[in-house]
Amino acid sequence: MPARPSTWKMLLYVTSMAVIVQFAGDNFLPSLPAITTYFNISQSLTQYSVTLYLLGGAICQFFYGPLSDVFGRKRAILTGYSIFTLGSVFCFCAPSIYWLLVGRIIQGMGIACTGLFRSVMRDFYEGKDLAKIGAVVSIAATMTPPLAPITGGYLEYYFGWRASFVLLFLMGFSSIIFFALYFPESLHLEKRRKFSFAGILRNYRECFLNRCFFSFSVASGLCLGLIFAYMTVGTFLYQHVFGLSAVAYGWLAIFGVFFMPLGAYLNRLLMDKYPVHCLTVWAAGLILFGSLLLFVFAWFQLSHIAMILIPVFIVYMGMGCVFPNSFTQAFEEFGHIAGVAGAAFGAIQIFTSALLSGIAAELPADSVLPLSLFFLVVSLVLWLTVKFAKKISI
Repeated sequence: MPARPSTWKMLLYVTSMAVIVQFAGDNFLPSLPAITTYFNISQSLTQYSVTLYLLGGAICQFFYGPLSDVFGRKRAILTGYSIFTLGSVFCFCAPSIYWLLVGRIIQGMGIACTGLFRSVMRDFYEGKDLAKIGAVVSIAATMTPPLAPITGGYLEYYFGWRASFVLLFLMGFSSIIFFALYFPESLHLEKRRKFSFAGILRNYRECFLNRCFFSFSVASGLCLGLIFAYMTVGTFLYQHVFGLSAVAYGWLAIFGVFFMPLGAYLNRLLMDKYPVHCLTVWAAGLILFGSLLLFVFAWFQLSHIAMILIPVFIVYMGMGCVFPNSFTQAFEEFGHIAGVAGAAFGAIQIFTSALLSGIAAELPADSVLPLSLFFLVVSLVLWLTVKFAKKISI
Protein backbone atom coordinates (compact mmCIF):
# COMPACT_ATOMS: atom_id res chain seq x y z
CA MET A 1 0.00 0.00 0.00
CA PRO A 2 1.46 3.44 -0.95
CA ALA A 3 2.19 6.02 1.74
CA ARG A 4 -1.13 7.47 2.87
CA PRO A 5 -1.57 11.26 2.54
CA SER A 6 -2.82 13.22 5.53
CA THR A 7 -6.58 13.04 6.05
CA TRP A 8 -7.24 16.61 4.94
CA LYS A 9 -5.23 16.13 1.74
CA MET A 10 -7.05 12.89 1.04
CA LEU A 11 -10.38 14.62 1.53
CA LEU A 12 -9.31 17.43 -0.78
CA TYR A 13 -8.31 15.07 -3.60
CA VAL A 14 -11.26 12.71 -3.33
CA THR A 15 -13.96 15.25 -2.51
CA SER A 16 -12.99 17.50 -5.41
CA MET A 17 -13.50 14.53 -7.74
CA ALA A 18 -16.79 13.54 -6.15
CA VAL A 19 -18.07 17.12 -6.25
CA ILE A 20 -17.30 18.14 -9.82
CA VAL A 21 -19.22 15.25 -11.39
CA GLN A 22 -22.35 16.23 -9.46
CA PHE A 23 -21.77 19.96 -10.00
CA ALA A 24 -21.51 19.41 -13.75
CA GLY A 25 -24.81 17.54 -13.68
CA ASP A 26 -26.71 20.09 -11.57
CA ASN A 27 -25.22 23.49 -12.37
CA PHE A 28 -27.25 24.19 -15.49
CA LEU A 29 -30.56 22.67 -14.30
CA PRO A 30 -32.13 26.06 -13.49
CA SER A 31 -31.49 26.96 -17.14
CA LEU A 32 -33.48 24.05 -18.60
CA PRO A 33 -36.66 26.12 -19.11
CA ALA A 34 -34.60 28.93 -20.68
CA ILE A 35 -32.81 26.45 -23.00
CA THR A 36 -36.21 25.02 -24.00
CA THR A 37 -37.40 28.50 -24.93
CA TYR A 38 -34.12 29.54 -26.59
CA PHE A 39 -34.05 26.58 -29.01
CA ASN A 40 -37.88 26.38 -29.24
CA ILE A 41 -37.92 22.66 -28.44
CA SER A 42 -39.85 20.29 -26.20
CA GLN A 43 -39.22 20.00 -22.47
CA SER A 44 -38.31 16.30 -22.74
CA LEU A 45 -35.66 16.94 -25.42
CA THR A 46 -34.00 19.49 -23.16
CA GLN A 47 -34.04 17.07 -20.23
CA TYR A 48 -32.20 14.49 -22.32
CA SER A 49 -29.13 16.68 -21.87
CA VAL A 50 -29.00 15.18 -18.37
CA THR A 51 -29.60 11.61 -19.54
CA LEU A 52 -26.93 11.74 -22.26
CA TYR A 53 -24.42 13.26 -19.84
CA LEU A 54 -24.98 10.28 -17.56
CA LEU A 55 -24.79 7.76 -20.40
CA GLY A 56 -21.51 9.20 -21.66
CA GLY A 57 -20.13 8.84 -18.16
CA ALA A 58 -21.44 5.32 -17.69
CA ILE A 59 -19.92 4.00 -20.91
CA CYS A 60 -16.48 5.50 -20.27
CA GLN A 61 -16.36 4.23 -16.70
CA PHE A 62 -15.52 0.84 -18.21
CA PHE A 63 -12.33 2.25 -19.76
CA TYR A 64 -10.94 4.47 -17.00
CA GLY A 65 -10.87 1.71 -14.40
CA PRO A 66 -8.77 -0.86 -16.31
CA LEU A 67 -6.54 1.85 -17.79
CA SER A 68 -5.85 3.21 -14.32
CA ASP A 69 -4.88 -0.30 -13.17
CA VAL A 70 -2.35 -0.40 -16.01
CA PHE A 71 -1.05 3.18 -16.30
CA GLY A 72 -1.89 4.58 -12.86
CA ARG A 73 -4.72 6.69 -11.48
CA LYS A 74 -3.14 10.07 -12.21
CA ARG A 75 -2.85 9.66 -15.98
CA ALA A 76 -6.42 8.43 -16.27
CA ILE A 77 -7.74 11.33 -14.18
CA LEU A 78 -5.86 13.96 -16.21
CA THR A 79 -7.09 12.45 -19.49
CA GLY A 80 -10.68 12.53 -18.29
CA TYR A 81 -10.53 16.13 -17.09
CA SER A 82 -9.10 17.19 -20.47
CA ILE A 83 -12.02 15.56 -22.32
CA PHE A 84 -14.51 17.14 -19.92
CA THR A 85 -13.02 20.60 -20.52
CA LEU A 86 -13.33 20.09 -24.30
CA GLY A 87 -16.98 19.08 -23.87
CA SER A 88 -17.65 22.28 -21.92
CA VAL A 89 -16.39 24.29 -24.91
CA PHE A 90 -18.79 22.36 -27.19
CA CYS A 91 -21.73 23.17 -24.88
CA PHE A 92 -20.87 26.86 -24.66
CA CYS A 93 -20.57 27.22 -28.44
CA ALA A 94 -23.64 25.06 -29.26
CA PRO A 95 -25.68 26.63 -32.12
CA SER A 96 -28.48 24.08 -31.67
CA ILE A 97 -29.82 21.67 -29.09
CA TYR A 98 -28.14 18.77 -30.90
CA TRP A 99 -24.69 20.34 -30.56
CA LEU A 100 -25.48 20.91 -26.89
CA LEU A 101 -26.40 17.23 -26.50
CA VAL A 102 -23.13 16.20 -28.18
CA GLY A 103 -21.25 18.46 -25.80
CA ARG A 104 -23.02 16.92 -22.82
CA ILE A 105 -22.04 13.44 -23.98
CA ILE A 106 -18.40 14.55 -24.27
CA GLN A 107 -18.59 16.11 -20.82
CA GLY A 108 -19.92 12.84 -19.43
CA MET A 109 -17.23 10.81 -21.19
CA GLY A 110 -14.56 12.96 -19.60
CA ILE A 111 -15.94 13.40 -16.11
CA ALA A 112 -16.32 9.62 -15.82
CA CYS A 113 -12.70 9.64 -14.69
CA THR A 114 -13.82 11.00 -11.33
CA GLY A 115 -15.33 7.60 -10.59
CA LEU A 116 -11.75 6.65 -9.76
CA PHE A 117 -12.08 8.46 -6.43
CA ARG A 118 -13.43 5.15 -5.08
CA SER A 119 -10.36 3.32 -6.36
CA VAL A 120 -8.07 5.97 -4.86
CA MET A 121 -9.74 5.53 -1.48
CA ARG A 122 -9.41 1.75 -1.78
CA ASP A 123 -5.71 2.16 -2.62
CA PHE A 124 -5.14 3.84 0.74
CA TYR A 125 -7.80 2.35 3.03
CA GLU A 126 -9.51 -0.94 3.78
CA GLY A 127 -12.01 -2.42 6.26
CA LYS A 128 -13.55 -0.07 8.81
CA ASP A 129 -11.05 2.63 7.91
CA LEU A 130 -12.48 2.60 4.39
CA ALA A 131 -16.04 2.80 5.75
CA LYS A 132 -15.17 5.75 7.99
CA ILE A 133 -13.28 7.74 5.35
CA GLY A 134 -16.14 6.98 2.95
CA ALA A 135 -18.62 8.44 5.41
CA VAL A 136 -16.51 11.58 5.86
CA VAL A 137 -16.14 12.00 2.10
CA SER A 138 -19.89 11.56 1.72
CA ILE A 139 -20.53 14.33 4.26
CA ALA A 140 -18.02 16.67 2.62
CA ALA A 141 -19.11 15.87 -0.94
CA THR A 142 -22.83 16.32 -0.31
CA MET A 143 -22.35 19.77 1.21
CA THR A 144 -21.12 21.28 -2.07
CA PRO A 145 -23.26 20.00 -4.99
CA PRO A 146 -26.49 21.68 -3.77
CA LEU A 147 -24.65 24.96 -4.36
CA ALA A 148 -24.65 24.11 -8.07
CA PRO A 149 -28.30 25.06 -8.75
CA ILE A 150 -27.86 28.31 -6.80
CA THR A 151 -24.78 29.18 -8.84
CA GLY A 152 -26.53 28.15 -12.05
CA GLY A 153 -29.62 30.15 -11.12
CA TYR A 154 -27.63 33.36 -10.69
CA LEU A 155 -25.62 32.75 -13.84
CA GLU A 156 -28.83 32.17 -15.79
CA TYR A 157 -30.47 35.29 -14.35
CA TYR A 158 -27.58 37.66 -15.02
CA PHE A 159 -25.70 36.17 -17.98
CA GLY A 160 -27.86 33.52 -19.66
CA TRP A 161 -27.62 29.75 -19.87
CA ARG A 162 -24.24 29.60 -21.63
CA ALA A 163 -22.52 31.09 -18.57
CA SER A 164 -22.92 27.81 -16.68
CA PHE A 165 -20.69 26.08 -19.20
CA VAL A 166 -18.05 28.80 -18.88
CA LEU A 167 -17.91 27.95 -15.17
CA LEU A 168 -17.64 24.22 -15.92
CA PHE A 169 -14.81 24.92 -18.37
CA LEU A 170 -12.94 26.84 -15.66
CA MET A 171 -13.52 24.05 -13.15
CA GLY A 172 -12.22 21.44 -15.58
CA PHE A 173 -9.16 23.47 -16.55
CA SER A 174 -8.23 24.26 -12.94
CA SER A 175 -8.68 20.57 -12.03
CA ILE A 176 -6.16 19.61 -14.71
CA ILE A 177 -3.60 21.98 -13.22
CA PHE A 178 -4.33 20.96 -9.62
CA PHE A 179 -4.06 17.21 -10.18
CA ALA A 180 -1.04 17.55 -12.47
CA LEU A 181 0.88 19.49 -9.83
CA TYR A 182 -0.26 18.09 -6.49
CA PHE A 183 -1.96 14.70 -6.75
CA PRO A 184 0.35 11.80 -5.73
CA GLU A 185 0.00 8.59 -7.70
CA SER A 186 -1.92 6.19 -5.44
CA LEU A 187 -1.15 3.00 -7.39
CA HIS A 188 2.54 2.11 -7.20
CA LEU A 189 4.32 0.43 -10.09
CA GLU A 190 4.53 -2.97 -8.39
CA LYS A 191 0.74 -3.10 -8.08
CA ARG A 192 -0.02 -2.20 -11.66
CA ARG A 193 -1.29 -4.88 -13.99
CA LYS A 194 -0.24 -5.77 -17.48
CA PHE A 195 -2.84 -4.94 -20.06
CA SER A 196 -4.88 -8.01 -20.92
CA PHE A 197 -8.24 -7.73 -22.61
CA ALA A 198 -9.21 -11.23 -21.49
CA GLY A 199 -8.08 -10.42 -17.95
CA ILE A 200 -10.15 -7.23 -17.90
CA LEU A 201 -13.23 -9.14 -19.03
CA ARG A 202 -12.65 -11.73 -16.30
CA ASN A 203 -12.38 -9.01 -13.68
CA TYR A 204 -15.57 -7.32 -14.86
CA ARG A 205 -17.32 -10.67 -14.88
CA GLU A 206 -16.21 -11.23 -11.28
CA CYS A 207 -17.75 -7.88 -10.28
CA PHE A 208 -21.01 -8.21 -12.18
CA LEU A 209 -21.69 -11.75 -11.00
CA ASN A 210 -21.07 -10.89 -7.37
CA ARG A 211 -24.51 -10.46 -5.80
CA CYS A 212 -23.38 -8.04 -3.10
CA PHE A 213 -21.35 -5.85 -5.46
CA PHE A 214 -24.04 -5.61 -8.13
CA SER A 215 -26.89 -4.97 -5.68
CA PHE A 216 -25.18 -2.16 -3.83
CA SER A 217 -24.00 -0.58 -7.09
CA VAL A 218 -27.60 -0.57 -8.31
CA ALA A 219 -28.77 0.82 -4.95
CA SER A 220 -26.38 3.75 -5.29
CA GLY A 221 -27.63 4.33 -8.84
CA LEU A 222 -31.27 4.30 -7.71
CA CYS A 223 -30.49 7.03 -5.16
CA LEU A 224 -28.63 9.11 -7.73
CA GLY A 225 -31.51 8.62 -10.18
CA LEU A 226 -33.98 9.98 -7.63
CA ILE A 227 -31.83 13.08 -7.18
CA PHE A 228 -31.60 13.73 -10.92
CA ALA A 229 -35.33 13.10 -11.37
CA TYR A 230 -36.16 15.57 -8.61
CA MET A 231 -33.77 18.21 -9.94
CA THR A 232 -34.82 17.94 -13.60
CA VAL A 233 -38.58 17.70 -13.09
CA GLY A 234 -38.44 20.02 -10.08
CA THR A 235 -37.00 22.93 -12.07
CA PHE A 236 -40.13 22.94 -14.27
CA LEU A 237 -42.49 22.35 -11.32
CA TYR A 238 -41.09 25.17 -9.22
CA GLN A 239 -40.75 27.64 -12.10
CA HIS A 240 -43.88 26.85 -14.16
CA VAL A 241 -46.35 25.54 -11.56
CA PHE A 242 -45.30 27.55 -8.49
CA GLY A 243 -44.02 30.57 -10.43
CA LEU A 244 -40.55 30.76 -8.89
CA SER A 245 -37.55 32.28 -10.65
CA ALA A 246 -34.43 30.31 -11.59
CA VAL A 247 -32.62 31.99 -8.67
CA ALA A 248 -35.36 31.08 -6.18
CA TYR A 249 -35.34 27.48 -7.42
CA GLY A 250 -31.58 27.35 -6.92
CA TRP A 251 -31.92 28.50 -3.32
CA LEU A 252 -34.57 25.86 -2.61
CA ALA A 253 -32.07 23.17 -3.61
CA ILE A 254 -29.61 24.20 -0.91
CA PHE A 255 -31.94 23.18 1.91
CA GLY A 256 -31.30 19.54 1.11
CA VAL A 257 -27.62 20.11 1.93
CA PHE A 258 -28.40 20.00 5.64
CA PHE A 259 -30.13 16.63 5.50
CA MET A 260 -27.90 14.38 3.40
CA PRO A 261 -24.78 15.15 5.49
CA LEU A 262 -26.93 14.71 8.60
CA GLY A 263 -27.80 11.19 7.46
CA ALA A 264 -24.12 10.47 6.73
CA TYR A 265 -23.09 11.84 10.13
CA LEU A 266 -25.67 9.75 12.01
CA ASN A 267 -24.59 6.74 9.99
CA ARG A 268 -20.97 7.27 11.04
CA LEU A 269 -22.00 7.54 14.71
CA LEU A 270 -24.02 4.30 14.55
CA MET A 271 -21.43 2.35 12.57
CA ASP A 272 -19.69 0.98 15.67
CA LYS A 273 -22.99 -0.19 17.21
CA TYR A 274 -24.82 -1.78 14.29
CA PRO A 275 -23.84 -3.78 11.18
CA VAL A 276 -23.41 -1.65 8.08
CA HIS A 277 -26.00 -3.72 6.21
CA CYS A 278 -28.63 -3.08 8.89
CA LEU A 279 -28.00 0.66 8.72
CA THR A 280 -28.34 0.57 4.94
CA VAL A 281 -31.69 -1.24 5.06
CA TRP A 282 -33.01 1.14 7.71
CA ALA A 283 -31.91 4.13 5.62
CA ALA A 284 -33.59 2.68 2.52
CA GLY A 285 -36.73 2.33 4.64
CA LEU A 286 -36.48 6.02 5.53
CA ILE A 287 -36.26 6.87 1.82
CA LEU A 288 -39.36 4.74 1.21
CA PHE A 289 -41.21 6.54 4.01
CA GLY A 290 -40.32 9.97 2.59
CA SER A 291 -41.46 8.90 -0.89
CA LEU A 292 -44.75 7.58 0.50
CA LEU A 293 -45.29 10.86 2.31
CA LEU A 294 -44.66 12.79 -0.92
CA PHE A 295 -47.19 10.59 -2.72
CA VAL A 296 -49.84 11.08 0.00
CA PHE A 297 -49.41 14.87 -0.10
CA ALA A 298 -49.67 14.86 -3.89
CA TRP A 299 -52.68 12.49 -3.90
CA PHE A 300 -54.63 14.80 -1.60
CA GLN A 301 -53.49 17.80 -3.66
CA LEU A 302 -51.72 19.54 -0.82
CA SER A 303 -50.01 21.83 -3.31
CA HIS A 304 -47.68 23.81 -1.12
CA ILE A 305 -43.92 23.95 -1.63
CA ALA A 306 -43.40 22.63 1.91
CA MET A 307 -45.38 19.51 1.00
CA ILE A 308 -42.63 18.72 -1.51
CA LEU A 309 -39.63 19.83 0.50
CA ILE A 310 -40.37 17.95 3.75
CA PRO A 311 -40.63 14.47 2.13
CA VAL A 312 -37.63 15.19 -0.11
CA PHE A 313 -35.54 16.17 2.92
CA ILE A 314 -36.41 12.85 4.55
CA VAL A 315 -35.36 11.06 1.37
CA TYR A 316 -32.09 13.01 1.28
CA MET A 317 -31.29 12.07 4.88
CA GLY A 318 -31.69 8.38 4.03
CA MET A 319 -29.44 8.81 1.01
CA GLY A 320 -26.72 10.23 3.24
CA CYS A 321 -26.47 6.74 4.75
CA VAL A 322 -27.08 4.62 1.63
CA PHE A 323 -24.38 6.24 -0.53
CA PRO A 324 -21.30 5.57 1.67
CA ASN A 325 -22.56 2.20 2.93
CA SER A 326 -23.28 0.94 -0.58
CA PHE A 327 -19.76 1.80 -1.68
CA THR A 328 -18.19 0.18 1.39
CA GLN A 329 -20.12 -3.09 1.10
CA ALA A 330 -19.66 -3.37 -2.66
CA PHE A 331 -15.88 -3.05 -2.38
CA GLU A 332 -15.35 -5.47 0.51
CA GLU A 333 -14.02 -8.27 -1.70
CA PHE A 334 -12.41 -6.26 -4.52
CA GLY A 335 -9.30 -4.57 -3.15
CA HIS A 336 -7.18 -6.61 -5.58
CA ILE A 337 -8.90 -5.04 -8.62
CA ALA A 338 -9.91 -1.68 -7.20
CA GLY A 339 -9.65 0.12 -10.55
CA VAL A 340 -11.94 -2.28 -12.38
CA ALA A 341 -14.27 -2.48 -9.38
CA GLY A 342 -14.46 1.32 -9.20
CA ALA A 343 -15.27 1.47 -12.91
CA ALA A 344 -17.89 -1.27 -12.65
CA PHE A 345 -19.50 0.37 -9.61
CA GLY A 346 -19.58 3.76 -11.31
CA ALA A 347 -20.90 2.34 -14.57
CA ILE A 348 -23.72 0.42 -12.88
CA GLN A 349 -24.55 3.45 -10.74
CA ILE A 350 -24.65 5.85 -13.68
CA PHE A 351 -26.44 3.47 -16.07
CA THR A 352 -29.13 3.01 -13.45
CA SER A 353 -29.45 6.74 -12.81
CA ALA A 354 -29.42 7.47 -16.57
CA LEU A 355 -32.29 5.02 -17.09
CA LEU A 356 -34.28 6.69 -14.33
CA SER A 357 -33.41 10.12 -15.69
CA GLY A 358 -34.70 9.10 -19.11
CA ILE A 359 -37.97 7.92 -17.60
CA ALA A 360 -38.25 11.11 -15.53
CA ALA A 361 -37.77 13.19 -18.69
CA GLU A 362 -41.12 11.85 -19.94
CA LEU A 363 -42.98 12.64 -16.71
CA PRO A 364 -45.58 15.44 -16.93
CA ALA A 365 -44.39 18.47 -14.99
CA ASP A 366 -47.80 20.10 -14.49
CA SER A 367 -48.35 18.52 -11.06
CA VAL A 368 -46.42 16.76 -8.28
CA LEU A 369 -48.33 13.45 -8.54
CA PRO A 370 -46.36 11.83 -11.42
CA LEU A 371 -43.05 12.64 -9.72
CA SER A 372 -44.31 11.35 -6.35
CA LEU A 373 -45.43 8.04 -7.90
CA PHE A 374 -42.03 7.73 -9.56
CA PHE A 375 -40.34 8.28 -6.19
CA LEU A 376 -42.54 5.69 -4.50
CA VAL A 377 -41.85 2.94 -7.05
CA VAL A 378 -38.09 3.57 -7.21
CA SER A 379 -37.71 3.76 -3.42
CA LEU A 380 -39.56 0.45 -3.02
CA VAL A 381 -37.18 -1.16 -5.51
CA LEU A 382 -34.28 0.39 -3.58
CA TRP A 383 -35.44 -1.06 -0.26
CA LEU A 384 -35.87 -4.54 -1.74
CA THR A 385 -32.45 -4.31 -3.42
CA VAL A 386 -30.51 -3.53 -0.25
CA LYS A 387 -32.66 -5.84 1.90
CA PHE A 388 -31.71 -8.90 -0.15
CA ALA A 389 -28.22 -7.79 -1.22
CA LYS A 390 -26.64 -10.11 1.35
CA LYS A 391 -27.60 -13.57 2.51
CA ILE A 392 -28.12 -12.50 6.08
CA SER A 393 -31.24 -11.64 8.02
CA ILE A 394 -31.95 -8.16 9.29
